[in-house]
Amino acid sequence: MRYLTRITSFFIALMLTHSAWAQSPFPVPLKDSVRGKILKGDIYRKSEVDTVKNESGIKQQKLDFVISGLHPNSCPIALQKLSRYEEFYKFIDFVKLSAYNEKTQRIYLLLDADILPFRMALDFKIPRITKVGSYPFSFDKGFLDGLKGTIHVINGPNNRCLFYSDAYWQGPDTGIPDIIFELFSSTLAEKSMEVLFRISRKI
Repeated sequence: MRYLTRITSFFIALMLTHSAWAQSPFPVPLKDSVRGKILKGDIYRKSEVDTVKNESGIKQQKLDFVISGLHPNSCPIALQKLSRYEEFYKFIDFVKLSAYNEKTQRIYLLLDADILPFRMALDFKIPRITKVGSYPFSFDKGFLDGLKGTIHVINGPNNRCLFYSDAYWQGPDTGIPDIIFELFSSTLAEKSMEVLFRISRKI
């Protein structure tokens, strides 16, 4: 009877843990289906681009972006490689150059892929992420100047590392159709996360 009680207690605790995680808030509220998909191990990404007019009646575009995924390992293990921004070109085929300046906390990425409307250089500020926490990043020059976002690194269920990132931008019309903008931003982000999760995984 004592062993039966222990086994029952174990499964109750397990169910409560799963239930707590299923209901626990991400950095922002998510639908149950989305939260369940992420906790199951799938990558969730959403990119919405709309053409709007500002107060002066000038046409602009705005981007609302989210991506989230649950790494197979703990955050300390995952971040051993994920924090090495300067090595991204070794693993992601559309990243042709990657560099990071520790002093200025700036990353430089040169992107080139068939899905991109043009060769794209990104130079923006982001701290080197080495532990759990929330890390803001911002674009202050070039393409998407003024974009702001945050990367959240969270201790997830079963000692797995949960990544959640969102970004928002509104600025001059890029000349790229909204649907194409949505397609390449979401596709390349998902592919990057898949590759980086794979190369940073330890079994």
